[in-house]
Parts: sequence; C-alpha cells; structure tokens
Amino acid sequence: MPELRVLDRIARPMQRLGYLKRVVRRITTTDTSTLDNVGHDLVDVVTRKVRVPLDDARAAYIKARLFDRVYQTLKQQTDNWIKQGGDVVVAMEIQDLYLADPQHRRVSANLCRKDWRKYPQLGVNLGLIRAGTYSPNTRALSLLYFTPDDEQRAFLEYSPETNPL
Repeated sequence: MPELRVLDRIARPMQRLGYLKRVVRRITTTDTSTLDNVGHDLVDVVTRKVRVPLDDARAAYIKARLFDRVYQTLKQQTDNWIKQGGDVVVAMEIQDLYLADPQHRRVSANLCRKDWRKYPQLGVNLGLIRAGTYSPNTRALSLLYFTPDDEQRAFLEYSPETNPL
C-alpha cells in the first residue's frame, strides 16, 4: 500500500498540537493576521513567566529538560531547593509549567522564540489556516468551537487543572 504524506514537512517543534488552539484564537480575534503577528503572539504567550512554588515535579523537569544558559538562575534556585528544602517561589515560563506536569507526556520540546515562523505553518498544512492571508478556515472555526474556554484562558494564566498544550 503506498504511503500518503499529508504534511510537506515535519519538524520537532510541531510535535505538540495544542498550541494551534492559541494560533487559531489569535487569527479569529484580529481583523488582519500576518505570519509576524500570529507567530510572535504565540511565542510571547507561551514564554511569559509565571511565579510558582517549586515542587518535586517542577524540579525534576528543570534538571532534566532546561539546558540553555537563560535558565541558569532557575537551575541554581532548584539546586539550592534540593539541598536545603523549604518554600521557594520561582519564575518559570507558562509552557514549562504545563510540560513539567507529571500527567503530561514530556517527549516534545518547548517552543522557542527563534522558531516563531515555523509554528503557524502547521496550521496551514493541516488546513486550519489559509496560506498568505492567515485567515481561518472552517476547520479552524470548528477547533475553536470545540475548545473549552478554560483551555483558552490557560494560555494566559496558569491553571494546574487545565493543560492547553
């Protein structure tokens, strides 16, 4: 049986489909959408820092998954917490909070600022977004209709009960 390739390219940042809910929301709430405002909005939302108490799951995620130099302070705070214990409040990106959730599969990488152009392309390849105009197709409107409001809010404010990714 011949293989049918639906997407013209697959990249590691496209392993997690949940972010498309935010992309679709953005294109339906703005009068005109461009690759620039859709891609930057997504990255700005998921990389926003939220202050939360450190716990075992978050500490394990920080130690295992955050390697970049920008996380050096966070890693030091985690090392100190592991050695000394106590109540420590840290600033983590909202996407890292959801990825640190033990109930969530951690095989996908977090979204990074340098790849902002790549993320809306998955919506185009799946037929959610029209190429060039970055306007919603019927599929996008259906996705938005079936996405609960608490998942949309979870992109803007951290909600441990809801993981939008």
